[in-house]
Amino acid sequence: MRLTILIIGLTISCHTLVAIASSHEDKASTAIAESWIGHDASVLLTQWPVDSGFTTSEVTKTNETAYSYTFGQDAYVHSYDVSDGWAPVGTGPQGELVMQESLHTEREYVPQKIDCTITFYADEQGIIRRYEYDGNACRRFLRYWGEPKS
Repeated sequence: MRLTILIIGLTISCHTLVAIASSHEDKASTAIAESWIGHDASVLLTQWPVDSGFTTSEVTKTNETAYSYTFGQDAYVHSYDVSDGWAPVGTGPQGELVMQESLHTEREYVPQKIDCTITFYADEQGIIRRYEYDGNACRRFLRYWGEPKS
């Protein structure tokens, strides 16, 4: 009976630790996103990447500028050679059969994979006032790009 209670207690403790770790990481990424509130969007644009996955748009309804970052993997085409088998192509000097492998190239389209999209909204003066994102999926990207340095 004691062994059963100990195993159940251990299982609950492990789940609790996982929940605490997950909750801590979510709070950390939210803190990073919130750290941009009140900062000029130009600081964001100099610190975060704008060469890939970045878009900006005007939100006329709210007079805001939206700065969106999409993190993930771009679509690509993967090419690889596939064997059609071996076929005789002649005979060698000793009369031996010479074989050659016939190959063709196949291509596989790999679609874009989006891990996270975070959008910061700046007011008419260019000050970031709010943001939207998926806290769990954006966790590692927010931690990497970080808080304002100025």
